Amino acid sequence: MNRKATFTLLIMALLYFATPFSAHAVEKLVFSGIESINSDISFKVLKEAYGRIGIKIELKHYPILRALHSSDSGIVDGELFKKKGLENKYPNLTMIHVPVNNIESMVLTNKSSPPFTDWQSLAPFRIGIYRGVAFTKEKTAKAGCTQVFELDTHDQMLKMLEANRIDVAIVAKIAGLSLLRKAGPTEIKLIEPPLESFPVYHYLNKKHSRLVPKLTAVLKQMQKEGRIQQIREEIIQKEFGTLGGE
Repeated sequence: MNRKATFTLLIMALLYFATPFSAHAVEKLVFSGIESINSDISFKVLKEAYGRIGIKIELKHYPILRALHSSDSGIVDGELFKKKGLENKYPNLTMIHVPVNNIESMVLTNKSSPPFTDWQSLAPFRIGIYRGVAFTKEKTAKAGCTQVFELDTHDQMLKMLEANRIDVAIVAKIAGLSLLRKAGPTEIKLIEPPLESFPVYHYLNKKHSRLVPKLTAVLKQMQKEGRIQQIREEIIQKEFGTLGGE
């Protein structure tokens, strides 16, 4: 091999190793979240969004508080979805300002009366809430609810309702539908309309701040296309058929 060819190969090798790793392999990010159908919806939305900018993603299931610690500390790359305002308590997380899903807080109960019209109407009752959901804890506290029990799983909520150890449980609509399907014939029911509905957002650890503009643009485009809502409807239809229709 002559000197010119050797020199050319040397330059090519130097350029290769000087190029960032992401140019040679698809980047992969890992996000934390709970195991739920709402997580399935948000993950599918984000998998497509990140895929459009050449990034693969993975979801690791954790309990709520551990998930938040993992995403804020940088153990994982961000939080799959949470309510707006999380960055006020977890400053290492950056919210992507396009909703990836919508959550409806519902009453699950076997009581026939009185009507559960708002958070204040729950005050006289024994209430089960999902441990780590700050929104529900804050809402029940502000409504003057004094008999509030934080539970680790939705299955616990169902068992305590069946045993009359609590009067109502507060769940996301999709989680409630899933519980009722699992329970089979039962007097327990979801009460319409929801106590409250709100959008949820994806959060990135600030070490990935360079991705925020690109991801925001892609999610805005998916929102404009109706793709985010389409993904939500497809998963609900697959899980519940007409039962989950909205």
